[in-house]
Amino acid sequence: MEKRIIIKYVRMSEKKLRILASNYTGKRVDEATAIMELANSKGAKLLKKAVESCAALFTKDEMPHLMIKGLIIDKGPRFKRWRPGGRGVAKKYEHKSAHIQVVLQHGK
Repeated sequence: MEKRIIIKYVRMSEKKLRILASNYTGKRVDEATAIMELANSKGAKLLKKAVESCAALFTKDEMPHLMIKGLIIDKGPRFKRWRPGGRGVAKKYEHKSAHIQVVLQHGK
């Protein structure tokens, strides 16, 4: 049995989250969350929160056997802004966002 959730509009670049997500795919949930808790990055905290949220959909008996089947990171909308540059020129920049999809599987 597998369950999935999607967390949308996370204010972090999808590239940064994909690097972290590849480290946790295929691991047990309790093992992955323990590693995420020790990581010193914003992305690890966001992924930990997402995995724990999806794990809450299962019963207590199923918790020790949960595996992370997939952590899929998609692009979210970009917030386009500008700031003044030299010689009266407008410099554009973007605030990036992402969507996190967590797929957990009961692996007995």
